[in-house]
Amino acid sequence: MPAAAAAAPASSVPANARFSVQLAAFGTRPEAEAFVRTLGARQIDARVDGDRQPFRVRTGYFATRAEATAALVRFKRAGFSGFVAELVK
Repeated sequence: MPAAAAAAPASSVPANARFSVQLAAFGTRPEAEAFVRTLGARQIDARVDGDRQPFRVRTGYFATRAEATAALVRFKRAGFSGFVAELVK
């Protein structure tokens, strides 16, 4: 699975990053952070994006939609649902 720093500060986001894979969204930050920990236990680096509802759980930074889509396919094969999300800069 692609790696992304958990709760990465904006300065650590690759300059060419345009997409991520969103695996979930929650109404509260504690719920989102709990899911990030669950993913971490499965060796999946994830982060909470957003500072208000919904709190999005995303993984990976990808330069192209094709790269993000390929990662999404791998997540779906592993039993996750999700979609490719375009990053807002």
